[in-house]
Amino acid sequence: MAAATVADMDRELWSRITDTITMSREHDRVTSREAFRSVWDDTPPTEHVLRCVIAHYAADCEDAPEHERAWDESALREFELAPEEGWAEVGIADPTGMLPSLHLNLADVAHRCGDVDVARTHLVLATEHLQRLPDDAYGATVRTGVEGVRERIGSAG
Repeated sequence: MAAATVADMDRELWSRITDTITMSREHDRVTSREAFRSVWDDTPPTEHVLRCVIAHYAADCEDAPEHERAWDESALREFELAPEEGWAEVGIADPTGMLPSLHLNLADVAHRCGDVDVARTHLVLATEHLQRLPDDAYGATVRTGVEGVRERIGSAG
């Protein structure tokens, strides 16, 4: 049997990641956290695109804001390290469309952690990237999220 190529490994990992995302919508948070940690541990540190996607979804399975924040920070860090050409391999034509969501998540969790200055910084960055969003349900969800966090931060003084 021939050794698996890097592309085959990427496809296998991508399949595990998408299966884990789907599973996370159907199972409890504990099972989902364990599944995301497993696929994260099995993903080479140089696979920044895959690790960004994993971290982005894994954050949603955390109960503790500080753990959610760690995943959200990892998602943004991996996004920044990811080569632009790597995104097409996972079906993302314009990865910059992820920036509003990545920054929104960090604004929200930083606010919940009591770090209002960091929350404001990420809210500004999310707002600056809103024009990159598509005019669809996903874009509307992120725009609504930005407004909600803006209101919460505003009421925090």
